[in-house]
Amino acid sequence: MPNYRFQEWYLLEHIEPFGEAADYLRTGTLCALLANVNRDPEKYPSPFEATDFMPDLYNEFGEPMSTEEIKQFMLGMKAKQDAILKANEKLKAKSAEVEPKTDA
Repeated sequence: MPNYRFQEWYLLEHIEPFGEAADYLRTGTLCALLANVNRDPEKYPSPFEATDFMPDLYNEFGEPMSTEEIKQFMLGMKAKQDAILKANEKLKAKSAEVEPKTDA
């Protein structure tokens, strides 16, 4: 794709969004409409906006994790996986005990 064509699409996307961002904008607008219609003005004095219901596409992950945070996260995931595997083994053993044996 030539550079001028890319720039045309880039500018067009900023004038009239399309793709995933436009889908989020449409959905966020509908959600904000419904939330504002049913909003308690005393509890929520300022109206909701479409962006309140949209993911932050450009800063989705927030601050980078430190090495220690990544290590702790991975250790936690491993512990969860080990617990799931252990539970599955117990279920398999239990179902093997309960299954009726058929003589063929």
